[in-house]
Amino acid sequence: MIAEFETAFETLGKPTPWGAEIKATDDFLDPLFDKFFEKLGLPNLMRKTDYHELATYVQPETLDSEIKDVLDAVIRISEQAAKQSSERGDGER
Repeated sequence: MIAEFETAFETLGKPTPWGAEIKATDDFLDPLFDKFFEKLGLPNLMRKTDYHELATYVQPETLDSEIKDVLDAVIRISEQAAKQSSERGDGER
């Protein structure tokens, strides 16, 4: 099915689904999952708010180093914020 989308993008003169010029969620993933679930005869169970669940299926070694760096930074900042919140007593009643 992904190959069909790649061919369609090429036929329509659109950028590759794997390129930086495309908004992956709106231009690729949304229509891909619509078609996938349509073929299964099911309602689309994978909406944009659920795309984070796809990360479970990605092998860490296949990620670009830039993505790893950004995710590591998000974790660091989140841990710092939680620590500061705890030290201030935020959320305690």
